Amino acid sequence: MSDDAYETDTQGSDFNEPPYEDGGLQNETDLKKKFAEKWFTKIDRAKKERRAWFLQAKRAEQRYTSDDSEYANEADSVKVWYPLFWSNVQVIRGSIYSTTPIPDVRRRNEQGNPVRSAVATAIERGIEYFIDCHDFDGNLSRSLIDNLVSGMGQVRLVYDAEVEYEPNIEPLTGEQLINEDGTPSESPVIKNQKITLQHVPWRQFIYEPCMNWEDCMWVDYVSYLDRREVIAQFGLDPKHEMVGETKRRHGRQKYEIHEIWDKTNKRVVFLLRGLELPLKVMKDSMGLKNFYPSPKPLLANTSTKKFEAITDYSYYDMQDKQIDRLTRRIQNLTSTATVARGFYDASLGEELESLSSADDTEYIPVPNLMAKLQMGGQGGGGSMWSKVIADFPIDNIVAVIRVLQEQRESELQHVYQITGISDIMRGSTKASETATAQEIKANAGNSRISVRLGAFNFFCREIFEISADIASGHFTPETWVGQTGVEITEEMEAVMRDDLLREYAINVETDSTIVGNSTEEKKQSAEAVNVMTMAFQNLIPMIQQGMLPADVIVQVIKMAMHPFKQTHALEDAVAQIPGTQQQLQQLQQSIQQGQEQIGQLTQQNQQLQAKVQEFSIREEIREDLKVEAEAEKDFAQAENYRAQSDHHRADARAEKPYAARSVG
Repeated sequence: MSDDAYETDTQGSDFNEPPYEDGGLQNETDLKKKFAEKWFTKIDRAKKERRAWFLQAKRAEQRYTSDDSEYANEADSVKVWYPLFWSNVQVIRGSIYSTTPIPDVRRRNEQGNPVRSAVATAIERGIEYFIDCHDFDGNLSRSLIDNLVSGMGQVRLVYDAEVEYEPNIEPLTGEQLINEDGTPSESPVIKNQKITLQHVPWRQFIYEPCMNWEDCMWVDYVSYLDRREVIAQFGLDPKHEMVGETKRRHGRQKYEIHEIWDKTNKRVVFLLRGLELPLKVMKDSMGLKNFYPSPKPLLANTSTKKFEAITDYSYYDMQDKQIDRLTRRIQNLTSTATVARGFYDASLGEELESLSSADDTEYIPVPNLMAKLQMGGQGGGGSMWSKVIADFPIDNIVAVIRVLQEQRESELQHVYQITGISDIMRGSTKASETATAQEIKANAGNSRISVRLGAFNFFCREIFEISADIASGHFTPETWVGQTGVEITEEMEAVMRDDLLREYAINVETDSTIVGNSTEEKKQSAEAVNVMTMAFQNLIPMIQQGMLPADVIVQVIKMAMHPFKQTHALEDAVAQIPGTQQQLQQLQQSIQQGQEQIGQLTQQNQQLQAKVQEFSIREEIREDLKVEAEAEKDFAQAENYRAQSDHHRADARAEKPYAARSVG
């Protein structure tokens, strides 16, 4: 039976290993055992090869945390210690990482393309959401501390999707479909997707020994799970199976799990230390460009012989031990010099013993005090306390303390020269030093810090690239809209899934991880505005006059903008400047046509306003005439009403005499 048989394993295993030559046919269990044994052999060989670094890192971590428990029997261990290494780590850490890194996504091809511009915007916003949605700073900071203490810092990116199952509905009947086995038909639907950053402790990251990171074909993430976690993740109860080795971590017994990412065969292997068979073997489902869900490890002081770190502490371990010894001696001698000790006459024993425990302003009665003080007066020219009490001399002790302090200061200066941490970076200086001397110290320290800062920025850049790679390959359009607010079209999705990292440059904005100086930023902003103003004032007329090609002028403007990080947002606008004289003439013609159209629209607007005004006047006259007509009409109606009233009264007077005659 060959190893290819494991491609049909129920757990999705894929054992594409060369056949084992044992002279006979193997069964499936034997193949799995040899497979697991082979990987444990690789892991143990890698750990053995880097044992020297591991001991360095362990020693450095103990010094950083002041944990003397593991080397308390060493001859050089002391209870009194000088926290020099801890202080150096804090200084360098603050100089490298004080604020959250800012992603900067740009097209490698700067020619305008609205689709690719929209993709760049979506990617940048997606990375910003990835930074904000969890404890990004905490995990990244812990990896930097690992780098400064042990020499290696590492993180990993974890993709998580919440999947819910929804029923499959028959469109015609509206009823749920039924599978062949009689169960209701359902389809998985992704409801929530996210990417998180996890810190990987230096003790729990193993990689294949190599000269360059590109040659590393496997990495191992070591984790420690308790029994319930093993059952939940792998469906195996190690206690019932009586397998697996446990280690006590954080007060609980846990099992050592190895998660191996095999780059050669594009698979992930899970092993449990002490178990002869692999827990699980699965094919790679991430499809990342560089396969690993982690960036290149952040290593310190690597050599050209092999890809392995060297701790900073190993370079001044001897000086640190000497500083501890000097600190211990200084403290012991200081305790001796600051305590009043000496000799006194035995006849004053009880009285001096009472005096040593007396409070301030309290006096102790002594019988025959005058006589006791005058015991040495005869022939001595008087009596004083010095005749009965002799203080222990401390002048020599004080002199020794000063010498020890000078020696310790000398050792400290040696350490500062080794590490390159200047007094200015540590926040200390001397009043006698000139500004030039302080600037030289600051530049000397910054020159070394800049190397570490560049490596850390590259580390962050790879984190951003992996997050963008995961999102572009797995996120749904709904997730993109929810996290970035950008509507993903089919054309944009095709660009993302094609080769995102080839089309786009994902970087970390310069100096975004260090604390900014507001005064310096204002100064740079003002200088950038001045440079841009002068560039446009002097160069644009040269394009109009045909003195230089327009594309040359555009490149000159970009070169002037490049040193200022605040001008990145203007690059797209500058890219729109015509690149040839013909394009410039076309732009000028378009501007002239636009100006003519604006003039015509202005004239038409004026004519329209005149007509509106004339219409308004006519409307006012019409309203006036209408009012007059209404008034005349009302007047005529009133006159008519009055005439009718007069007529009725006249008729009434005419009828009265006739009525009187009729009665008579």
